[in-house]
Amino acid sequence: MPVVGNGSERLAALAVRLKVAGDVTLRRELLRVLKSAANPLVKDVAEAAREKLPHAGGLNEQVAGQKVKVQVRTGARTAGVRLTTSAPDTKQTDSGFVRHPVYGNRKKWVTQKIPNAAGWWSKTLADKGPEVTTHLIEAMKVVEHEVNGGL
Repeated sequence: MPVVGNGSERLAALAVRLKVAGDVTLRRELLRVLKSAANPLVKDVAEAAREKLPHAGGLNEQVAGQKVKVQVRTGARTAGVRLTTSAPDTKQTDSGFVRHPVYGNRKKWVTQKIPNAAGWWSKTLADKGPEVTTHLIEAMKVVEHEVNGGL
């Protein structure tokens, strides 16, 4: 019985079927395949940071060098693949601004607009998302086939 729906609905349904089947090995394989299918996004956001964030002062390289992790969640309400980062100012820079001390003076902070950087994270993921979703669904189809006993 094939699973229908969008990517996260399919993932949630497939995770439930794997849990019911008690196949830990196949579940691990699903998580591994989904992570590897989403890994190109890690490189894409690093490239976007290098390209769109300010070069002067090295903010672009600092943010691009931050660790980005791919998380696969299989809960009924949380099913999906998401990227997380350790960069504390990702939300700010993605919105087109950054707060920083003036010449290292921790008592005086300013908000600097960086309009060219707006969307460097969110737009990159939105633009690349459909392509990656196709790969994720193909990976889930393979696992679905195995869960169905190769039928």
